[in-house]
Amino acid sequence: MNTFIQEGVFKEGDRLPAEREISAQLGVSRTSVREGLAVLEMMGIIEIRIGDGTYIKIQKSSFDFEVSKIKNGSAFELIEARIHIESLITKLAVERATEGDILRLNIQMSN
Repeated sequence: MNTFIQEGVFKEGDRLPAEREISAQLGVSRTSVREGLAVLEMMGIIEIRIGDGTYIKIQKSSFDFEVSKIKNGSAFELIEARIHIESLITKLAVERATEGDILRLNIQMSN
């Protein structure tokens, strides 16, 4: 996917194809696609909008700089760190949720 962004196939604001389409095009599992998209989202290159799609967030010229940030590290290390952080955030949110918070979540989930 990063090659498509670098080559300008996808431009800032463009919506990416669905995970299953990306998976078929690249010949990889949907799990691999999800992990790759998670890394690109953490890098600020894409924005994943739940229920709407995944969009390119930065211009092509900024992409090379962003990719260079992870060349010395593993994408899986970034994903692992994100999982730990999200778990902690979820735990804190559950512990601190008020009845009003829960009611608002239920309303949002039903829409």
